[in-house]
Amino acid sequence: DFEYEFDVEVRPQFDLPDYLGLKIDRPSREIADGDVDAYVSEFIEQYGKLVPVETAVSADDFVTVDIHFSHNGKPLSHLKDYSIRVRPTVRFQDAELTGFDKLMVGANIDETREADLTVSMEADTVALRGETVHAKIKVLDVKRLETPELDEEFLGRLGVDDVDALQSQVRNMLERQVKYEQRQSCRRQVMEKITDSATWDLPEDLLARQVDNALRREILEMQQAGFTTEQIRARENDLRQRSVSMTRQNLKEHFVLDKIADKEDINVTDQDIDIEIMMMAMQRGENPRRVRARLAKSGMIDNLQAQIRERKAVDVILDSAEFNDVPMDPPTENSITAVNRSVCKQVQGADTDSGVEDEGDDE
Repeated sequence: DFEYEFDVEVRPQFDLPDYLGLKIDRPSREIADGDVDAYVSEFIEQYGKLVPVETAVSADDFVTVDIHFSHNGKPLSHLKDYSIRVRPTVRFQDAELTGFDKLMVGANIDETREADLTVSMEADTVALRGETVHAKIKVLDVKRLETPELDEEFLGRLGVDDVDALQSQVRNMLERQVKYEQRQSCRRQVMEKITDSATWDLPEDLLARQVDNALRREILEMQQAGFTTEQIRARENDLRQRSVSMTRQNLKEHFVLDKIADKEDINVTDQDIDIEIMMMAMQRGENPRRVRARLAKSGMIDNLQAQIRERKAVDVILDSAEFNDVPMDPPTENSITAVNRSVCKQVQGADTDSGVEDEGDDE
């Protein structure tokens, strides 16, 4: 006779909390002309050209640097020949360096600046969570971004007739982003309220598998809202830093919303998926078939279906909610440069990576 042992993950059993008639603070703000102008300036930067300069570093310059990270005097990692934009915050995968602009402005080529940063409590390197890491930053090169003029030729490249048409498109896109932020805030409040009593445990294997899945879904939602690749990258490192606790909460939200969707008899149709893919394609200027193929190849169609079903469940909750409008906090992405590297550990081959592909990882 043979004996077999295996683990089976089952859905947690729980009673649904009251989810109708919730009181929600709804953040809101008007899109001003200044917001449109600022985004247009930011948008055309992707068509700009980096020009070497011999002067000292200024805010918004791109500096090529060597960074040596250490902890208690012992080397941790080395970021070599990496281009970073000079903005207030540099967000690594597992830590943030604040005051980067003040630190670097005025520095000359071959000059070294030093700073301390705190490792995220969600860092993969458990022993360094919350620890202080020292950074020595040597300036190797300084470049300044020159952007194109908004003339007839350039506007033609963008597919618009004039500046007014460009500004109109940007305003519409910013309004979609406000709606995205508004919805995310309302959703967070909803989920806090309906998962407050969700004290049941989650299988750790399931939690581990869902960490990357949750990150992909958040990125998908930002793509649907029209955020640029650079804006998404700026948030991606922050999301990675909070991935474990975020995923634990997201899984509880999923189980609660899934049960609400069952109770409310919510389903997702092929047309729902087609509409979502069409919207993503329009916002990114791509062919819908190409978007669908990419989602299918990366296994994201099921994510999209689950996302739509959960959104419909949230809609049921929000349709019955009582709202109190409050001022929305201004966006912060423009102050962040994302660096897709860890400060705690050396990625194989990273010490020879120029970081050129991340020159645009700033907002």
